[in-house]
Amino acid sequence: MIKKALLLGAIPLTILMIIVLVQTVSAKDIDYELRYGNDLDSSDYYSNSYIEVPNKEELTYNIVIPPSFELKAEDDKLQLYLEEETLAIAVRVKANGYVYSSYNFADGFYSESDSVVNPIKSGVTLELYKETTPTSQSYLDTREVFDDQGAKDVRVATANIVDISNGFKAEIDFDFSEIMIKFDLIVSIEDGTLIVDIPAESIKEYNPNIWDSSEQYYILRNIVVFPYFGSTKSETDGYVVIPDGSGALISLESSPDIKASFSLDVYGSDLGYMSQSFRTRALSVKPISRVTMPVYGVVHDVDNTGFLVVSESGANYAIFNFKSTGLINDYYNSYFSYRYRESYEQYQSRANEDQYRIAFQENINDYDLVQKYIFLSGTEANYVGLAKTYQEYLIDNDQLGDMRRSIYSSTPTKVDFIGSEITPGILTAKTTEITTYNEVTEILAQMKEDGYKNIITSYKTYNMNEDSYRFKVFRQLGGSNDFEDMISFLDENNIIFSYYSDYVRSYDDYSKSHAQTLSKRSIYYIELSWMFYAHSVTSTRYYDEFAKDDVKNLNEYNIEGISLNGFDRAIFTSYKDGIVSSSQNMSEIIEALKYFEDNDVYTNIYLPDAYLYKYVNEYYDAPISSSEFSFQSASIPFLQLVLGGYVDMYSPYLNFVSDESTSLLRMVEYGVFPSYILTGGSTYDLKTTNSSNVYISQYDVLSRRISDYYDFLNPGLGVTIGKEMTNHIFLDKGVSLVEYDNTIQILVNYNDVEIFYMGEMVPPNSYVVLS
Repeated sequence: MIKKALLLGAIPLTILMIIVLVQTVSAKDIDYELRYGNDLDSSDYYSNSYIEVPNKEELTYNIVIPPSFELKAEDDKLQLYLEEETLAIAVRVKANGYVYSSYNFADGFYSESDSVVNPIKSGVTLELYKETTPTSQSYLDTREVFDDQGAKDVRVATANIVDISNGFKAEIDFDFSEIMIKFDLIVSIEDGTLIVDIPAESIKEYNPNIWDSSEQYYILRNIVVFPYFGSTKSETDGYVVIPDGSGALISLESSPDIKASFSLDVYGSDLGYMSQSFRTRALSVKPISRVTMPVYGVVHDVDNTGFLVVSESGANYAIFNFKSTGLINDYYNSYFSYRYRESYEQYQSRANEDQYRIAFQENINDYDLVQKYIFLSGTEANYVGLAKTYQEYLIDNDQLGDMRRSIYSSTPTKVDFIGSEITPGILTAKTTEITTYNEVTEILAQMKEDGYKNIITSYKTYNMNEDSYRFKVFRQLGGSNDFEDMISFLDENNIIFSYYSDYVRSYDDYSKSHAQTLSKRSIYYIELSWMFYAHSVTSTRYYDEFAKDDVKNLNEYNIEGISLNGFDRAIFTSYKDGIVSSSQNMSEIIEALKYFEDNDVYTNIYLPDAYLYKYVNEYYDAPISSSEFSFQSASIPFLQLVLGGYVDMYSPYLNFVSDESTSLLRMVEYGVFPSYILTGGSTYDLKTTNSSNVYISQYDVLSRRISDYYDFLNPGLGVTIGKEMTNHIFLDKGVSLVEYDNTIQILVNYNDVEIFYMGEMVPPNSYVVLS
């Protein structure tokens, strides 16, 4: 079958049609010849330094587990071992014999000090506050004490091991002196998976002098379980998969050019603990993509062995940690730590934010810590297999819902309209009208005339009565008659419409609905690119009320959908007659979404977190890269591999992109549809509004760009509508091959020179569709 390969140039775009004949090949059993048309310097490569090795031989392993490890449980897929002295575990995967352990027992650690070795070998580490100073204690740590016999070292912790039918329970007690913290660690295997559980009810801080300022004491901050599980000094063909943006790979090289150590909060930073000081919060060298999925993966040998870690319970308190080899020690390690208590600034003066003391929440966060390890072997042991394994996990746990992708005749285009915006006034803020209902109708009519058959749209208004972006029919925008006419036009022309709402933002100076930090000040969020660079955050306990109001308003005008923004900053700890946990926030958000579902209103969500996937009709602002830090080997479509077969995904706004060639190629590679934000009048009208960061928004100005982008995207995206991405492979630097469940394959070339693949030429910065 003949398809078009398109070459993208600078704006205005020049579309070059090149006819190629190509033959479908299997990405799993690929045997290819790939060569470049000209000499290629490394500066020509884009995006990935990781290259797949084709046709790898599946291996079996014969790894001896030391006798200090005792077999505790076994099923038809796994064996679980425990070393009681260290609380370390080892897991043998029966499919190929590979062994993962919580420390490398082949390493003698002969030249290392106890301060280095103990955190590696210990199955559990506590991160603590010694009064106000952060510190840590591992299970193997000792303290020097003195008695009649002189000085001696004493372990800070003990454990009583209780065998259970499918594993063991360790009753752990950090009983040394001022620490006095105990809890149960339950480790078990179930249907080929490893499950780690710390029940909330088992965690006790029993120091009678805790909070006594005249005594020295320790309080719990975080619990870390098996931080070196699967750690390695290097792997020839291995990597870590991190849930950064769309997903990223970090290769496990023996001598990485750039070494890194970082921690990322799952579902974003907890605003309830954060400082109110602008100078400590506003500046960032480079924004980090949000971690929207509570997972990570480790692959020791691609297409042979790896595992996926899922934070099943406590994800909203989880912190993903990564460390390269050669920093603290010789090991790469990745793990979740779990927050139980955090410090915050307790202000002593309303007028001077520099007058504060460090305070702590009195009671620890109440949740069961549950973490699952799923092991992969053979051709599933790669980032595609990890993504599909997580997809299966979501399906099995009823967290993904039914397939709800729409079927279109060609690539759909999403456009959001700014109806009204908040603007600074002399004494108070005011609303500025931007796009009338008639202007929306006129623009969409023009888009239909221009050939856009499948349009998805939403309408955004700032409602001064609510001090947020909420539903309202404005007389100044045309009143109810024009609004009804607009809705009728949309229905008659099969344009899918939803109303834009944001339950989180609030620009009121003070409101009882504002959530409060633990220091009892309003939580606010900083966005330097907005005219109103800081907004208060509305408490989630009002979301159910908002949902009921919206359902009533939407039903009045026969509107079937709502587009919800802001949930990416709604998971936080707060204060309201006591501490309100972020778990309660999650429950209240879900209740609001259930209300929409029960009333047949579909919910499109901007950048949703994994716990919301079941309620996502369409995914907006879908990331098309990771943070792309220099220590990352490649951005990958991990998110798209998980969700792409279930929901349609739309890009961030394409009105202005810094690297359009790369962005459009990524959209084709990742299966993400285009999105724009438009206004009826001049973009100049936005200059003093909260949308002042929108620099171009008029359709008559953008129409050429939208058309050229559509012409470039549609040959690739159009053939994958309603289909699921089943495989993704890096053939070479800057060259990717994507496969869908309808046997369609797309070959993407990010390089500045043409490449030859299977005897065919792929132009620079372009793609071809194989079928």
